Amino acid sequence: MEDSAIGHAAQLRRALPLKREAEQERLLRISEVEHLCGLKKSSLYAAMAAREFPASVALSGKAVGWKLSEVMRWIDQRPLSSGAGK
Repeated sequence: MEDSAIGHAAQLRRALPLKREAEQERLLRISEVEHLCGLKKSSLYAAMAAREFPASVALSGKAVGWKLSEVMRWIDQRPLSSGAGK
């Protein structure tokens, strides 16, 4: 996972008002999910198929989104990088 994606996720979490989860829930489009997770669309859909990433929610026709809380939970569950390769 890219450091910038982790930093963006942390900034987003701090920017959200402290409300009940249901009140702050919003849906993310694929570009936002890619940016937060540091993964491309194909990797996200492969992880969804393997049940390793939250399922999308149908918005209309072909449009889908992901619940912010579920994406943030997935990010929080990722192991921290060991720093190898730096």
